[in-house]
Amino acid sequence: MGWRRIYETEVNDLGFEWAHMRAVEILCERTDLDRLLWGSDFGYGFADPVGYRLSLIREARIDDGLRARILGVNPFRLLEAG
Repeated sequence: MGWRRIYETEVNDLGFEWAHMRAVEILCERTDLDRLLWGSDFGYGFADPVGYRLSLIREARIDDGLRARILGVNPFRLLEAG
């Protein structure tokens, strides 16, 4: 299961912004929470900025503790392990 599969099979009919947000929420519900982290490859161009991608995590209906893990705890844990 990954982002693309969730997006294409479960949320694509919600419209661009709502589909992205809901896909993030579904991914958070179904994934090992210790493996989630936020990152960016700068999106797909100027129409898809990093700020937009970051706002998906900030505004998603997920627990604040999970949000903290995605944005900081999990990435730092990876750095410490390396």
